[in-house]
Amino acid sequence: MTESDIRDSLMKVLYRRLGVPDSWSGSGTTAAFDIIRTHVSGRCAAEGKLAYLLPSGKRITHASDILFDVRRSTAESRAHRHISLEIKHTSAVTDQFKCRAFDMLHLKKEFGPALIGVLLFARAGQGIGFEQARAISYPFDAFVAVDLLTMEPASWWDEIVEIIERQLDAS
Repeated sequence: MTESDIRDSLMKVLYRRLGVPDSWSGSGTTAAFDIIRTHVSGRCAAEGKLAYLLPSGKRITHASDILFDVRRSTAESRAHRHISLEIKHTSAVTDQFKCRAFDMLHLKKEFGPALIGVLLFARAGQGIGFEQARAISYPFDAFVAVDLLTMEPASWWDEIVEIIERQLDAS
């Protein structure tokens, strides 16, 4: 299983739970679907892009593994928010987590409370441990650890989907 396999599997689960029927388009890095919940509408896309400004003035683009772009529509608010979901799979080194943390720090600076960052670490008995990965990933609002070897495949994405649902409902 690769990170792409995990992204594709998770996108399908998210579509079944949150997607507007018949709104799925694309596949792999171009997969996307529409979302409509009470007072919230938007789009979920694989490899969705957000940009941030570095102190030097250079603008950098970050591709989230899965990006939710949502708007809250109520009489009081038409707030626009993003939920950026990053996926790490069996990472052997801390550098991959440090890179994601760097991007999330700058994305948070750019978007403030309009951005929720979630990191999913799907581990298969190798790579850095969950606690070390969680510590490095401190800029994220949520960190989800999935042990692919000990958890039942049917439950792998339950926690991450629940977090996304809560964030959408809070949008």
